[in-house]
Amino acid sequence: MKRLNFALQKFIAATLFSIALTACNVGNQTNSNTSQSTFKTSIATESQTWQAVGTPGFSAGAVEFQSLAIAPDGTPYIAYKDDAYDGKVVVMKFDGKNWVSVGTPGFSAGWALYIDLAIGSDGTPYITYADDNNYGQPTVLKFDGFNWVNIGPTFSNTVVGYYENLAISSDGKLYLAYSDVTRNYVPTVMEFDGKQWSNLDSYLFYNYYRTDNQSLAAGPNGALYLTFNTAAVDSQRVITLVFNPVNRQWSTSGNYYDGTVGNVVVSSDGIPYIASMNVTSLWGCGQVTVKTLNAKQQWQSEGNGLSDMAFTPRMAVSPKDNIQYITYLDQSLANKITVMTFDGKNWINAGNQFFSDGGVGSPTIEVAPDGTVYVAYIDYAHGSRITVMRLK
Repeated sequence: MKRLNFALQKFIAATLFSIALTACNVGNQTNSNTSQSTFKTSIATESQTWQAVGTPGFSAGAVEFQSLAIAPDGTPYIAYKDDAYDGKVVVMKFDGKNWVSVGTPGFSAGWALYIDLAIGSDGTPYITYADDNNYGQPTVLKFDGFNWVNIGPTFSNTVVGYYENLAISSDGKLYLAYSDVTRNYVPTVMEFDGKQWSNLDSYLFYNYYRTDNQSLAAGPNGALYLTFNTAAVDSQRVITLVFNPVNRQWSTSGNYYDGTVGNVVVSSDGIPYIASMNVTSLWGCGQVTVKTLNAKQQWQSEGNGLSDMAFTPRMAVSPKDNIQYITYLDQSLANKITVMTFDGKNWINAGNQFFSDGGVGSPTIEVAPDGTVYVAYIDYAHGSRITVMRLK
């Protein structure tokens, strides 16, 4: 037997590849036995570097509640509350050279909380937030090319919502989730049919009061996953409900488990993942985990290697190849940003680590259709302004 040595070059990090090897006999006779091996590369990930998208700290003032989204053409958008505009909403996009305004900066009626930005398959940006000028009433707008305009009729001024989240299904339906303050903070999910908002209500929602950290995601088959914490069970327990688009009913997904919700995402092949943090210290930091459903439909941890002194985990799945990424700030490293990717067994570094100029706040992450990874964060080294980076 002879050993076969070969080198692999220019393989994309953390991407699945197949190699087929055919054994040959001496002479011109060929053995028909072919061996194929499928593997995922991972080492090249660490050779990639994080680069600033535009100027670091490009917002006019200090920011909060930032939300990052990527358009189908790969254009990154960022929305945030900007102190330079009295805490009102600003949306920017990167034109290849600079960050430019999408509509008028500071277009919300009052200062905004719980901002969430999403972009439809046709490239239309949508945004939701709780507007303080309207006592925290949920607001949903879309950009028509010139201005931000209401989606359907405005919500009643008796409705107060926190933790707003948008999700867009594969068939283009828009969904809004929030914690309804006027109903003892029960989870609420609304569906827009093109003209009106309708409540996808369930008796299950009333089992969970005082919910927070809500996160909503739509799967490719039309299923919705709603993940949150609730005082009804334990404020440090993660609960997930799933909406079946066929019978239009909600049900409990998997088991409860300890943790504070970061967010829930669904891959293009329909697998849900939850980023969460199990608080283990008096400072509020803890062990980051990523959970997915096993064969028994129970939530189980995936891989090892994530920090046990972290804050605010957020994750994303690449629409190109379903590779998972997670970001968080690490207290053991002066609250600098960390980004990891899953190699099929463990979580490993995605690019150079601790690349922020200093401590960061509330990092968020998204992946473009071509697989380019973006992160955005409050950059304390730049006056708490917004910074966006991408992995190249």
